[in-house]
Amino acid sequence: MKKRAVIFATTVILLAGACGGTRDEGMDSGLWGTQMEGLRWGMSAEQIGELYPCTEGERTDRVRYLILEEPVQLCGVPMEVELKMDDALGLIRVTGFTDLAAEENYEKLEKALEGERADYRTGAQPTDGVSYKSETAGDRYSRQELQRACDRMMGEGVIGESYLTGAMNSPLVFYELRKARGGCMLTMDATVEQEMEYIFSDSPQDQETVKNVRYLSKDVRQKREVRNAAACCGG
Repeated sequence: MKKRAVIFATTVILLAGACGGTRDEGMDSGLWGTQMEGLRWGMSAEQIGELYPCTEGERTDRVRYLILEEPVQLCGVPMEVELKMDDALGLIRVTGFTDLAAEENYEKLEKALEGERADYRTGAQPTDGVSYKSETAGDRYSRQELQRACDRMMGEGVIGESYLTGAMNSPLVFYELRKARGGCMLTMDATVEQEMEYIFSDSPQDQETVKNVRYLSKDVRQKREVRNAAACCGG
């Protein structure tokens, strides 16, 4: 079975700056879902290919992008869609683009998004659009719970305070609508939600996957290597 890895400190802290329990099915469908029929956060490229014909776009390190071959209705507006895939976490972002009837489409999308999310239009807003943020990781988990889960997965003391602070303040999912490129762009991102899914997973961790986590800072990697070396040598 494909294992999910953690997108660590850098990503979480950036998301917290930009956006300011038990699993909630609303993260996959409804209020904070992908807004695409059958498409769920965390899906693999193979699963997505069975639902939507797509071609592979840019690939960097362990992240790749899938481009849907046909426009898809997002919130009532036909849009060209790009999917951001993490090799371990699966689907973490959906981005829709439209360059036709820009103002009309923007207003239609904003009205559709506002709906039940009016109370989630909080924090700093983009100058050329609007953003909506779900509950944060801190709303769902205590700092102590997150620390214990990270220690269980990566080893005690590997994950520092900066990561914990960033994670606790980050929305699990955020939506952002912007006017861009003569049209508008809708981004729906569930990176942190998928990260929390992995951290709090009860399944055994794939050590090869953990070893290859991209976003660990240099000092965290070094701490982990020292700890692993000591364990191997019986120190």
